[in-house]
Amino acid sequence: MIKKLTVTLTFLTLLLTPVPVLAIINTEGLPANRETNKTDVETALSEYKDAQIEEARITKLKELAGKAIDLRIAHMERLKTRITASKISESDKAMLTADLQTNVDGITTLKTSVTTETDLVLLKQKAQSVYADYRVYLAVLPRVHARFGAFRLNAAIAQALSAESKVFETIERLSEYDIDTTEL
Repeated sequence: MIKKLTVTLTFLTLLLTPVPVLAIINTEGLPANRETNKTDVETALSEYKDAQIEEARITKLKELAGKAIDLRIAHMERLKTRITASKISESDKAMLTADLQTNVDGITTLKTSVTTETDLVLLKQKAQSVYADYRVYLAVLPRVHARFGAFRLNAAIAQALSAESKVFETIERLSEYDIDTTEL
Protein backbone atom coordinates (compact mmCIF):
# COMPACT_ATOMS: atom_id res chain seq x y z
CA MET A 1 0.00 0.00 0.00
CA ILE A 2 2.80 2.40 0.88
CA LYS A 3 4.65 1.58 -2.35
CA LYS A 4 1.48 2.23 -4.32
CA LEU A 5 1.03 5.60 -2.66
CA THR A 6 4.70 6.47 -3.20
CA VAL A 7 4.56 5.53 -6.88
CA THR A 8 1.38 7.56 -7.36
CA LEU A 9 2.76 10.63 -5.58
CA THR A 10 6.06 10.44 -7.47
CA PHE A 11 4.25 10.21 -10.79
CA LEU A 12 1.92 13.09 -9.94
CA THR A 13 4.88 15.22 -8.84
CA LEU A 14 6.58 14.62 -12.17
CA LEU A 15 3.41 15.48 -14.07
CA LEU A 16 2.70 18.63 -12.14
CA THR A 17 6.14 20.21 -12.43
CA PRO A 18 5.81 23.72 -13.87
CA VAL A 19 6.04 24.08 -17.62
CA PRO A 20 6.77 27.49 -19.15
CA VAL A 21 3.54 29.04 -20.37
CA LEU A 22 5.21 30.38 -23.49
CA ALA A 23 5.84 26.82 -24.63
CA ILE A 24 2.08 26.46 -25.00
CA ILE A 25 1.84 29.09 -27.71
CA ASN A 26 4.29 27.93 -30.33
CA THR A 27 4.16 28.56 -34.03
CA GLU A 28 4.94 25.04 -35.20
CA GLY A 29 2.46 23.91 -37.80
CA LEU A 30 1.38 27.40 -38.83
CA PRO A 31 1.59 28.27 -42.49
CA ALA A 32 5.05 29.40 -43.51
CA ASN A 33 3.64 32.84 -44.24
CA ARG A 34 2.77 33.61 -40.59
CA GLU A 35 5.39 36.34 -40.37
CA THR A 36 4.34 37.56 -43.78
CA ASN A 37 0.77 37.86 -42.51
CA LYS A 38 1.94 39.81 -39.46
CA THR A 39 4.04 42.02 -41.72
CA ASP A 40 1.10 42.41 -44.09
CA VAL A 41 -1.06 43.65 -41.20
CA GLU A 42 1.62 46.16 -40.21
CA THR A 43 2.03 47.26 -43.84
CA ALA A 44 -1.72 47.65 -44.28
CA LEU A 45 -1.84 49.78 -41.13
CA SER A 46 0.87 52.12 -42.37
CA GLU A 47 -0.79 52.35 -45.80
CA TYR A 48 -4.10 53.20 -44.12
CA LYS A 49 -2.43 55.95 -42.11
CA ASP A 50 -0.76 57.33 -45.25
CA ALA A 51 -3.93 57.35 -47.38
CA GLN A 52 -5.37 60.84 -47.94
CA ILE A 53 -8.59 60.17 -49.88
CA GLU A 54 -11.49 58.72 -47.90
CA GLU A 55 -12.13 55.95 -50.44
CA ALA A 56 -8.49 54.90 -50.22
CA ARG A 57 -8.66 54.96 -46.42
CA ILE A 58 -11.76 52.76 -46.50
CA THR A 59 -10.05 50.29 -48.84
CA LYS A 60 -6.88 50.17 -46.74
CA LEU A 61 -8.81 49.83 -43.48
CA LYS A 62 -10.83 46.95 -44.94
CA GLU A 63 -7.56 45.33 -46.01
CA LEU A 64 -6.06 45.85 -42.54
CA ALA A 65 -9.06 44.41 -40.70
CA GLY A 66 -9.33 41.50 -43.13
CA LYS A 67 -5.69 40.51 -42.68
CA ALA A 68 -5.90 40.82 -38.89
CA ILE A 69 -9.02 38.63 -38.89
CA ASP A 70 -7.44 36.06 -41.22
CA LEU A 71 -4.42 35.77 -38.94
CA ARG A 72 -6.64 35.14 -35.90
CA ILE A 73 -8.74 32.58 -37.75
CA ALA A 74 -5.58 30.75 -38.87
CA HIS A 75 -4.39 30.44 -35.27
CA MET A 76 -7.76 29.18 -34.03
CA GLU A 77 -8.07 26.68 -36.89
CA ARG A 78 -4.57 25.38 -36.18
CA LEU A 79 -5.46 24.84 -32.53
CA LYS A 80 -8.69 23.07 -33.53
CA THR A 81 -6.62 20.70 -35.67
CA ARG A 82 -4.29 19.95 -32.75
CA ILE A 83 -7.23 19.31 -30.44
CA THR A 84 -8.94 16.99 -32.92
CA ALA A 85 -5.74 14.97 -33.35
CA SER A 86 -5.13 14.68 -29.59
CA LYS A 87 -5.87 11.73 -27.32
CA ILE A 88 -8.27 13.51 -24.98
CA SER A 89 -11.86 12.38 -24.60
CA GLU A 90 -14.36 13.13 -27.35
CA SER A 91 -16.50 15.25 -25.02
CA ASP A 92 -13.48 17.38 -24.12
CA LYS A 93 -12.58 17.72 -27.80
CA ALA A 94 -16.15 18.76 -28.58
CA MET A 95 -16.15 21.40 -25.84
CA LEU A 96 -12.84 22.94 -26.90
CA THR A 97 -13.57 22.91 -30.63
CA ALA A 98 -17.04 24.38 -30.01
CA ASP A 99 -15.46 27.25 -28.07
CA LEU A 100 -13.04 27.92 -30.90
CA GLN A 101 -15.70 27.53 -33.59
CA THR A 102 -17.94 30.05 -31.82
CA ASN A 103 -15.11 32.59 -31.95
CA VAL A 104 -14.27 31.74 -35.57
CA ASP A 105 -17.93 32.18 -36.54
CA GLY A 106 -18.17 35.50 -34.72
CA ILE A 107 -15.02 36.95 -36.21
CA THR A 108 -15.99 35.65 -39.68
CA THR A 109 -19.30 37.49 -39.35
CA LEU A 110 -17.35 40.60 -38.40
CA LYS A 111 -15.15 40.16 -41.48
CA THR A 112 -18.24 40.01 -43.69
CA SER A 113 -19.56 43.14 -42.01
CA VAL A 114 -16.22 44.91 -42.52
CA THR A 115 -16.06 44.05 -46.22
CA THR A 116 -19.55 45.44 -46.86
CA GLU A 117 -19.15 48.64 -44.81
CA THR A 118 -18.92 51.91 -46.76
CA ASP A 119 -18.88 54.49 -43.95
CA LEU A 120 -15.39 55.26 -42.62
CA VAL A 121 -16.54 55.98 -39.04
CA LEU A 122 -18.48 52.72 -38.77
CA LEU A 123 -15.65 50.85 -40.46
CA LYS A 124 -13.20 52.20 -37.86
CA GLN A 125 -15.47 50.93 -35.07
CA LYS A 126 -15.70 47.50 -36.67
CA ALA A 127 -11.95 47.36 -37.24
CA GLN A 128 -11.36 48.26 -33.60
CA SER A 129 -13.71 45.51 -32.50
CA VAL A 130 -11.31 42.96 -34.05
CA TYR A 131 -8.97 43.88 -31.20
CA ALA A 132 -11.47 44.86 -28.50
CA ASP A 133 -14.37 42.41 -28.87
CA TYR A 134 -12.53 39.38 -30.26
CA ARG A 135 -9.58 39.11 -27.90
CA VAL A 136 -8.20 36.03 -29.58
CA TYR A 137 -4.60 36.38 -28.40
CA LEU A 138 -5.38 37.74 -24.95
CA ALA A 139 -8.30 35.55 -23.91
CA VAL A 140 -9.48 32.88 -26.35
CA LEU A 141 -6.25 31.08 -27.25
CA PRO A 142 -4.76 31.14 -23.72
CA ARG A 143 -8.07 29.89 -22.25
CA VAL A 144 -8.38 27.05 -24.75
CA HIS A 145 -4.67 26.17 -24.41
CA ALA A 146 -5.03 25.99 -20.62
CA ARG A 147 -8.11 23.77 -20.80
CA PHE A 148 -6.47 21.62 -23.46
CA GLY A 149 -3.41 21.18 -21.24
CA ALA A 150 -5.60 20.26 -18.27
CA PHE A 151 -7.52 17.69 -20.31
CA ARG A 152 -4.27 16.21 -21.64
CA LEU A 153 -2.93 16.02 -18.07
CA ASN A 154 -6.10 14.29 -16.89
CA ALA A 155 -5.81 11.79 -19.73
CA ALA A 156 -2.17 11.11 -18.84
CA ILE A 157 -3.01 10.63 -15.17
CA ALA A 158 -5.83 8.23 -16.02
CA GLN A 159 -3.49 6.29 -18.28
CA ALA A 160 -0.80 6.17 -15.57
CA LEU A 161 -3.26 5.00 -12.93
CA SER A 162 -4.44 2.28 -15.28
CA ALA A 163 -0.87 1.18 -15.86
CA GLU A 164 -0.19 1.29 -12.14
CA SER A 165 -3.13 -0.97 -11.36
CA LYS A 166 -1.94 -3.42 -14.01
CA VAL A 167 1.52 -3.50 -12.42
CA PHE A 168 0.05 -4.20 -8.99
CA GLU A 169 -2.18 -6.93 -10.42
CA THR A 170 0.88 -8.53 -11.99
CA ILE A 171 2.74 -8.34 -8.66
CA GLU A 172 -0.22 -9.98 -6.93
CA ARG A 173 -0.26 -12.80 -9.49
CA LEU A 174 3.48 -13.31 -9.11
CA SER A 175 3.06 -13.47 -5.33
CA GLU A 176 0.56 -16.28 -5.76
CA TYR A 177 3.34 -18.36 -7.35
CA ASP A 178 5.72 -17.63 -4.45
CA ILE A 179 7.90 -15.34 -6.55
CA ASP A 180 9.75 -12.73 -4.53
CA THR A 181 8.30 -9.34 -5.46
CA THR A 182 9.92 -7.22 -2.77
CA GLU A 183 12.29 -5.64 -5.27
CA LEU A 184 9.44 -4.66 -7.58
